[in-house]
Amino acid sequence: MQEIKIICPCCKTELYIDKETEAILKYEQPKKPGPSLKEMLEYEKKKVDKRQEIFSKEMEKQKRKKDILDKKFKKAFSEFKDDGKRPQTPFDWE
Repeated sequence: MQEIKIICPCCKTELYIDKETEAILKYEQPKKPGPSLKEMLEYEKKKVDKRQEIFSKEMEKQKRKKDILDKKFKKAFSEFKDDGKRPQTPFDWE
């Protein structure tokens, strides 16, 4: 069994073909290089910056929410009149 090694000019895949049967016996694709360490670090830094930005926005929302609730409480408290009476309970209705 003789085999022929052919390299694809487009994708650089190595094809091993049997000469007698003309069948592909195996193929090996070239490994693509992954991102460099510098690229990975930049990507992680961007993710950290984005998380920090989202966290800061949520903190501001919570601060504004607290201020709004404080204003509502102060308004309701200022409208409250203390006439010295005890509030009615369901037991008082009997």
